[in-house]
Formats: sequence, structure tokens, C-alpha cells
Amino acid sequence: GPAWRAATAVTPPALLVGELVAAGAFFYAYSEVAMQALANVSPVTHAIANTLRRVVIMLVSALVFSTRMTALGLAGSGLAIAGSYAYSVAKGADKARAAAEETAQMSAQENEGECALLVSPTPVVVMPNPKPVLPETSESRAESYRRWWRAPQSYDFEI
Repeated sequence: GPAWRAATAVTPPALLVGELVAAGAFFYAYSEVAMQALANVSPVTHAIANTLRRVVIMLVSALVFSTRMTALGLAGSGLAIAGSYAYSVAKGADKARAAAEETAQMSAQENEGECALLVSPTPVVVMPNPKPVLPETSESRAESYRRWWRAPQSYDFEI
């Protein structure tokens, strides 16, 4: 068609075919990686990561090609980044709360009677013996302390 003739007028046909094959192979590889990622994280986390990927591509392209971004584009990028951060903070708080509840249940079962108060930025939890419980697994003492004394500002962003 006319598009192929216009493209081959500027680029040799063999090079054009090679670039099309390479673009297809890269897209296939991207799709495989995306499916593997989706198998390992929740769909919401995957969608957030995909949104951030698009924002990063847009910002890097603007820097590399010296393209000016409109105020609306910058506002949209900022909103996407802020939303991703808020999701990360909320997910980290849920994980911390779940870990505290699990540890409280384990500790209550092991040490019935003795009670202490744990104060945290989340609602206060009354629980027995606030010492890290080292389960009989391959978890190291440092990992157990990290799980137990998770600081509210140290949220992990999962992709």
C-alpha cells in the first residue's frame, strides 16, 4: 500500500522488516514479563505498576527528547505518582496490621496471662508479652525483629 511505499522510500525494505520483527519480539517479551509479574502480585499492584511505567516512560522521553510537558501532563504525572505512593502506604499499613495481629495471636497462645500494651500509629493493640516470637522456620532473628518492629515510614513498594 501507500504507507509501505512511503516507508521504503526513506528506509531500505530489509531494515524496515528487521525493525518490525524486532519490535514484535520486544512486545512479545514485554507481554511475557507482564504475565509473570501478574502471577506474582495482585492485579491492583500490577495496574499501579503499569501506570507508573507509563509515567516514567513519558518523563524520560520528555527529558531525552527535550519535549516540553504541558501543565495538564505534569499534573497527571504528579497525580499518578501520588496515587501510587498512597496505595503503597495503605498496602504497607495493611501488611503491618496483619503481621501485628498474627504475632499477637501467636504470642497470646504461647504466653497466656502476662499482658503488655503496644503503642503504634495504628490503633493500640493489647497483647501478651511484646517480644518477637521466633518461629521454627528459616527466618533469622533480624528478619523476625524487622517483621515485628516495622516502622510506619518504611513501606515497601511492590511491583
